[in-house]
Amino acid sequence: MIDDAAMSGLHSVRGIIRRQLRDWDIGELADDAALIVTELLGNAFRHGRPPVRASLTCDESADRTVLWIGVSDAGPAVDIGLLRAKWRHPSGCLSTDGRGLRLVDALSRSWGDQPAVCGHTVWAELHCESRRHESGRRHPPEKNRASAIPVP
Repeated sequence: MIDDAAMSGLHSVRGIIRRQLRDWDIGELADDAALIVTELLGNAFRHGRPPVRASLTCDESADRTVLWIGVSDAGPAVDIGLLRAKWRHPSGCLSTDGRGLRLVDALSRSWGDQPAVCGHTVWAELHCESRRHESGRRHPPEKNRASAIPVP
């Protein structure tokens, strides 16, 4: 269970994400990104082990912008295949476990879990069309941007 202090911290994380994405000129992804980060951080606090970290990476190509969201912790990796198999089983609809990841699945273009030596990272990708200036260049001109999000 997440305590009140952690919930307050998650509220501040959502604000940080919204500001960062507006600064990167992809504010239209802010609501979905904030919800995804909230769900992934909630899972990390409930099921993972410290330290918990969150990050955003924005990669803009000629035709689309990809926002990569990652939440890492020192706990064991998530068996995504088993989780999705439970979702397909009729009794899986009654389970209270994994509902947040169903939201992540519905909102993101793709998502998964990347095991590491000391923990794992659950990640999700959101896409939007790239916008161009009159000059024909992408906006903003930086190709890749990354940001670590302070986690309460």
